[in-house]
Amino acid sequence: MSFECTTPVKAWKSIADILNSFVKENNIESIIEFGCGYGNQIFLFNYSMYIGFDVSPTAIKICKERFAGDKSKSFFLYDSLCFVDNHNIFQEDLTISLDVIYHLIEDEVFNEYMKLLFSSSKKFVIIYSSNYNKNQTYYEKDREFTRWIELNAPKWKLLKKIDNKYPYDPLEIDNTSKADFYIFIKIQ
Repeated sequence: MSFECTTPVKAWKSIADILNSFVKENNIESIIEFGCGYGNQIFLFNYSMYIGFDVSPTAIKICKERFAGDKSKSFFLYDSLCFVDNHNIFQEDLTISLDVIYHLIEDEVFNEYMKLLFSSSKKFVIIYSSNYNKNQTYYEKDREFTRWIELNAPKWKLLKKIDNKYPYDPLEIDNTSKADFYIFIKIQ
C-alpha cells in the first residue's frame, strides 16, 4: 500500500476536488484512507478527521513528521494478515482507497484489504482504481474489484462511477491514469 501512486501529479487536484466535494455534500466528518503513502496528496484534502494506514514504516514515519502539528490526522502501520478489529475501533463515515488495489498482487492480501476497506466504513467507500482483470505485470495486477464486492459485500451498492479526467494513454503514461472513481453506499 505504500506505493507512490501512478496517478499523474496534475490529476491530484482533480481527485482532491472530487473527494472534497463529496465529503462536503454528504456531511462526512471522519475518513480512513487505506494506503496513505507518504502523504503527498493529503495536503489537498479538507477533512475534519483523517486516519491513514500504510504497510510501509517509512511512509508512516514521513506522515508522522509532515503532520506533527495537525491533531486532526492520525497514522497507523498496517499489515492485512496481522490486523483484527473485532471491536470496530476503526469505524468512520468514509473509507478511501486511491491507487492501491492494482498493487495488491497476492490474492489473500487483496481479499483482506477489501474486507477491511468495507467493514471499516459506516456509510461510504470510494475507490480510485482500474476495474478489469489483467495478468500480473511486475508489481501490478489489475482486478475487477466490483465483482469481489458483488460476491462478498452484499450490503454495499455502487452509487456512482466518475470517469477519470486523464484516461490512460500508452503514449502519455506520465500524464494519464487507468483509474476511475467508484463510490459505494451502504444499503443495510
